[in-house]
Amino acid sequence: MRVVFTYIILTLYLLINAQESERYLLWGGQAHIGNGKVIPNSAIGIEDGHISFVADASIIRIDTSSFKVIYLEGKEIYPALIALNTQIGLKEIDQVRQSHDFQETGLLNPNIRTLSSFNGESQIIPTLIACGILYVQSCPKGGLLSGKSAFFKLNEWNWEEAAVIQEDGLHINWPRQHHYHYWHWSVERGRKNKNYQKNVDAITSFFHESKAYNASKPSLETNLKYAALNPIINGKQKVFIHAYSSSEILNALSFIKDFNLNAVLVCGPEVALIKPQIKEAEIPIILDRVLRLPNNRDAAINQVYSLPSELKKEGILFAIAAQETWNQRNLAFHAGSAVAYGLSKEEALESITLSPAKILGLEDQLGSLEEGKVASLIISNGDILDPMSNDIFLGMIEGKFISLNNFQEELGRKYLKKFGIE
Repeated sequence: MRVVFTYIILTLYLLINAQESERYLLWGGQAHIGNGKVIPNSAIGIEDGHISFVADASIIRIDTSSFKVIYLEGKEIYPALIALNTQIGLKEIDQVRQSHDFQETGLLNPNIRTLSSFNGESQIIPTLIACGILYVQSCPKGGLLSGKSAFFKLNEWNWEEAAVIQEDGLHINWPRQHHYHYWHWSVERGRKNKNYQKNVDAITSFFHESKAYNASKPSLETNLKYAALNPIINGKQKVFIHAYSSSEILNALSFIKDFNLNAVLVCGPEVALIKPQIKEAEIPIILDRVLRLPNNRDAAINQVYSLPSELKKEGILFAIAAQETWNQRNLAFHAGSAVAYGLSKEEALESITLSPAKILGLEDQLGSLEEGKVASLIISNGDILDPMSNDIFLGMIEGKFISLNNFQEELGRKYLKKFGIE
């Protein structure tokens, strides 16, 4: 109880005094850099919202008088976790349609932006911060061309302040070749989708038409949908293609090659069947969940758990993602589950920190504890990848400590007190 009280006082002190000084020295903690390196006894300097140095505390000599020193012996320091492919800020309650703002009517909506739909007051956000997730990619859903996602930090009041990237790319839902039946433990292909080729042709034709429109004279009447594809066709923005089966992924790869797109594949277990083609195309992967069962009954039960290790061995850039909104809080455990199947702990950490930053083109700012990068990090009493030891007690975004309090913890304290088991 005394230790818990000490950390509560420390947190309150840091939050109250965060505006007085922006020079911190995190001393003695084990720093997991995010790029595979670990410094068991670290010294991390933070100035003006950025990391000024990262060194071994046992050999560095430094004048600590100008810093607020935070002693972290026996603690674990990590980069902020980054959640990709979410609906954070766009969907509050799954079963309440009025709380959904991630989809528009129609199949082709490349001009739709999630940016201004982001709700910084979402009750889900504090639960994610408490789990170490400080940055999210909020994505549209529905149709064939869903629209463009944005990338946010989670400590701001509104979307204007929270946006790190206002448009990070277009999301395409590649058509399904089959209708799927969802059973109690697996997913099975059902009858063929008769509209598959029709939908593929619709996407292809739309890209050709947009390419012609954007190459034409500006005297033409403005078409917002065609204009929205201009940065995609020019390679200035990414395209995130969500594909399900191995054959659909292969078709998506052909589409990417035909239009020379700056692409990222968002896919699940069946990417394991086409690793050579993915490697040859040099396209990064957002792996949709690790805590899940395979698509097919005849697949190995550990197919999904082993996939991150297999992708790492092939040299394929990948990031691990969780699912939509509430389940995002388990992101660290999705990565941790892959550790038991061949991925090292530092590689697993990289898949939810530095790799997402690389996929979004932010590796020079986020994703690792390195000199010059933004000082966004989390501090835990134990291994954050392990649900038995994950105990995050401090978080920082851009050099400022943030509150980890949330409604669920308030309820926990309320009922512990009620039954006298605090």
